[in-house]
Amino acid sequence: MTTSYKNDLLFFVLTFFNFITDVFTYYKYKLNEIIEIYNNLNRGKWIFNFDINPSILPFEAVNNNEYNISDKWIYDSLENKLCYAGSSNIIKHSWLSAEIVEHINIDLKTPNTSILNIDKFLETFKLYTDDNNPPTLMHILLCISIKYKKWFSNNSEVKLTVIDDIGNYLHLDIFTNTTCLTIDKNNKLQIKLDKSNND
Repeated sequence: MTTSYKNDLLFFVLTFFNFITDVFTYYKYKLNEIIEIYNNLNRGKWIFNFDINPSILPFEAVNNNEYNISDKWIYDSLENKLCYAGSSNIIKHSWLSAEIVEHINIDLKTPNTSILNIDKFLETFKLYTDDNNPPTLMHILLCISIKYKKWFSNNSEVKLTVIDDIGNYLHLDIFTNTTCLTIDKNNKLQIKLDKSNND
């Protein structure tokens, strides 16, 4: 074998090795990008599990093979979107303004009241469900808690004050009026109360 031939072979092997290394590096980089995009898609998503006790789980903490999420509510805090079981039917809310009033009793002598205006939340809030599965007030409260990172104590009295689309002031106890939401024929979220239930 001549020296020229050996040099040509060595040059070919090194060029081929560099080519393979470049291709591997490129696809490794692209794969990392895809994994990062996938991780970001699930970041900010929460699953509401009301089977036994009201609880919420971060989407990343759930193994889809072991946990059936097909009949669950999922909240995406990045998009401010609450969705039931993958529904694509958008529901509009009929609230002009709303706030959450929390009466905190640290002790019997010093009651404390906290008010959270949720108008900004409602401006961007999107709800996807069907007519037979309206959310509860607890679902809405948990979405607000996640979005604002404001958690309400079980020992507090939590009320939602709403001005609806016809100007009625409604005062709803989150825990006693939790199933008062319905969806009308125009795909609008409405509050249905007995007159005795509204303060």
